[in-house]
Amino acid sequence: MSPYRRLTTKRVGEILIAKGVVSKMQLDEALKLQLSRPGTRVGELLVEMGAATQLDVVQALTLQFGFPYFPVARYEISPDVLTLIPEESIRRLKAIPVERMGKVLTVAMSDPIDEAAIQEIAEATGCTLQITVSPFNEIEAAFENRRAALKEWNQDAQGGNS
Repeated sequence: MSPYRRLTTKRVGEILIAKGVVSKMQLDEALKLQLSRPGTRVGELLVEMGAATQLDVVQALTLQFGFPYFPVARYEISPDVLTLIPEESIRRLKAIPVERMGKVLTVAMSDPIDEAAIQEIAEATGCTLQITVSPFNEIEAAFENRRAALKEWNQDAQGGNS
């Protein structure tokens, strides 16, 4: 059973058409392209085509599934939370931990319906996940903004700062 449920029967492309973000012709082009790229989501293809932004796709996902939008680029993530998921995994899974309260970890993901990524994060952290959605460019920006603080935190934790 999926950890999410649809709030609407409309798909991302249909939502983007209804919002006036993309045209039917652009969606059809993305769907044709998707046939040659199995596993690639139509929203990702619309972004690559320049027909939609990552934020447009995220907003469509919030309408489709009800995931809360998390403006992760504007949020200061604690280094001890950031280290719960390795940098390589943050980039590969397009997900970043943003807050931990006890055994509940809030994670911002650009693809919040990626069940394999959710399972991997839950197993790696041992936490119950609260999933939010954020554009990947914001996830990357948040990680890069915290990278210096993370290096300093790691040095302090290892006693390397005198």
